[in-house]
Amino acid sequence: MKPLFLTIGLFTTYHQDVTMWWQTFAGMLAMIKHMDTWTGKSLGAFTDKFSVNINNHGAGFYRLSAGKK
Repeated sequence: MKPLFLTIGLFTTYHQDVTMWWQTFAGMLAMIKHMDTWTGKSLGAFTDKFSVNINNHGAGFYRLSAGKK
């Protein structure tokens, strides 16, 4: 069976770090693996939050999947 994943888009009108807190989503308090959807680059696994720097009026798309501690 294929592992499940979720893709999110983060947008900003300023050049800044954008942070996604997992407490925002019910049931997403475990370790989450991140991959940049556009580049295919793995960004590692995070437990409580994920921060990424996005350019002015930019966007980022990220694939999230269950990670291991």
